[in-house]
Amino acid sequence: MIKIAICDDDEVELHRLNVIVQQIIKLYSETEISIAVFHTANSLLNAIRYENFEIYLMDIIMPERNGIELGQLIRQRDEQAVIIYLSNSPDFAVQSYTVHAYYYLLKPVKYEELYLVLQKVLKRYERFNTSVYIKTSNGMVTVSKSSIIYIEYHYHYLSYYLENGEVIDSVIFRESFGQKMQDLLKDFRFTKVSSSVIVNMLFVNKISKKGFTLINKKELRITRTYQSARKSYMEFLFKEAQESDFYSNI
Repeated sequence: MIKIAICDDDEVELHRLNVIVQQIIKLYSETEISIAVFHTANSLLNAIRYENFEIYLMDIIMPERNGIELGQLIRQRDEQAVIIYLSNSPDFAVQSYTVHAYYYLLKPVKYEELYLVLQKVLKRYERFNTSVYIKTSNGMVTVSKSSIIYIEYHYHYLSYYLENGEVIDSVIFRESFGQKMQDLLKDFRFTKVSSSVIVNMLFVNKISKKGFTLINKKELRITRTYQSARKSYMEFLFKEAQESDFYSNI
């Protein structure tokens, strides 16, 4: 699920923004999206003690604390969340860089403006935050692709190694490893390094003559048959560089 938080101390503006965002997310019926509204910075801060939001639409000039301060506190908890500022003044645009804001819109925000911004954000989430469904001995388990570090094949079952340190084992299946993983390998983040291992290149820390070293210090050897994994990694880095405007389109 993608969670959107809207924060503005002007209740009329808060309602108007909520209506606009509700209209926009109707266009993404296949994506589960929720909206929460907050009329003070402190009420939003209290909420993020218990839950995270993927997207924040925030006013800049508010009592209690301004939007920049609020953004700094959000960044202490979440470096990846999308922060979109909405303001009556352009005066804080430069400061918004300090919290890696994705965009800065001037009020009154028009539907078309916000639609174009959210369209880019939601398309990226649709692309990178799809889930993998793993059939285990305890039932079906859903994990985000983005949380998978690597997958290892053992005699017709799979071990999924996750970012949080968890390892999930699938039940035994009849298909080959290649058949089972063909959909996942359509995602450019994933590449085969051997006949039994697929790695999420987001978690590669460095590459050597032997293979990949992951951020958890695990070393994955690239076998002779899968030398193309090095080329895939370089292509991945290039695509990631192209995506770098995700936080720099102010």
